[in-house]
Amino acid sequence: MTQNGKKSSGDFRYEILSELPGMPKKVVFIPENKLGVGQDGLIVKICPSNETPWIGIFAFGDLSSSAECSVLEGPGPNFLSIVAQGEGYIVSPCNPRLVTRVKVYPVFGAVEVPLRGLVLFYDYTNIAAYNESGLLWLTKRISWDGIEITSVSENEIVGKSWDSPNDRNVEFNVNLADGSHRGGASPPE
Repeated sequence: MTQNGKKSSGDFRYEILSELPGMPKKVVFIPENKLGVGQDGLIVKICPSNETPWIGIFAFGDLSSSAECSVLEGPGPNFLSIVAQGEGYIVSPCNPRLVTRVKVYPVFGAVEVPLRGLVLFYDYTNIAAYNESGLLWLTKRISWDGIEITSVSENEIVGKSWDSPNDRNVEFNVNLADGSHRGGASPPE
């Protein structure tokens, strides 16, 4: 998990909580819970410097309880990215109603790219890049069934993708500017 209480590059702080504190003033269910009943999720207290603090309960995805739960800064200085057992969200700390569910599912991981103001999310077969305006690009399929990101530079992602017919991992490179890639392995389209 990302560090609790970490000061963001934006004008806010956040903390991952293990349980709801007694009588919190403002709790927001993400996605919005129209039934008004509880939901299981990653609990994050968000404290914008000039606004009322709020607690977000970010609904878990369908992965096991040991799947990744994390908070990342970005994309850009005004958003947080949340990974909650397979679900991915991008939220404004100053406006909890300004939330985006990421396009890849289930989310196995996310990586910050601060020099470009991006956050990358990946699932079994694709990588999606988000900036402050939203989805920047989504790769074409680069794996049969599994992605591992091994490094991220200012210009590219390097990783391994699962080549099922040959029972091995193969390297791929993704251009951070446009999401085009070389290498990888996937079924014919």
